[in-house]
Parts: sequence; C-alpha cells; structure tokens
Amino acid sequence: MRAMAVGKDNNIYMISGEFERTCKLHYYDLSGQNGFTELGPLTVDRSPYYAKRPYEFDAMAVGPDGSIFMGDSDRRGKLFIYIPGPGVFDGLLNPTNPPRQRRMESNLE
Repeated sequence: MRAMAVGKDNNIYMISGEFERTCKLHYYDLSGQNGFTELGPLTVDRSPYYAKRPYEFDAMAVGPDGSIFMGDSDRRGKLFIYIPGPGVFDGLLNPTNPPRQRRMESNLE
C-alpha cells in the first residue's frame, strides 16, 4: 500500500503498487455492501494534445468537494485528481476527446 485516504463518499481509497511498476487505484466501501473494487491504473488521455501514464504514487489527500488528489513521485511528478462518480469508465481512451484534425499541407512547387 503506497497511499490511503478516506473519501467524502464513505469509501477508503488506496493506491497499491511495487517499486518501478504501475500503481493501481482501489477503494473499499465502508458500508460493507460492495467490498473492494479495483479502478485500475491511472491514466490521463487528452489525445492528440497529451497523454500521461504515471507509475508511482506516494501521496494522497481528499479535497473539500470529495475529489481525491494523488501525487506522482516520478522525476517529473504530477498531481492527478480523481473525482468519484457513478461508475468505472470501460476502456483506455477518453470518448470525449476531440477528433484528430489533419494538417492541411500545401504543395509547394
């Protein structure tokens, strides 16, 4: 277990992972109805603009609105925010990404 925090939604959020391996986000429902749920590795995909896949996290905090803040401990560490919601997103790419735009290339003759 690398980091843990109690969320505003009555869940315990945890990050697990080995040294130099991709970390995964999990939560445990404190009501006892759902038990443990693995949300999987964290990624941010705003293709074609940027995509980030962090590997190691060592810090976690809960914001006043219930957002989960996680600190990436790589050399160029970043802050990731998870907003708890109604379900888990299936797939690897963000379906709301804008469509890729092709550059208009002019033929110079």
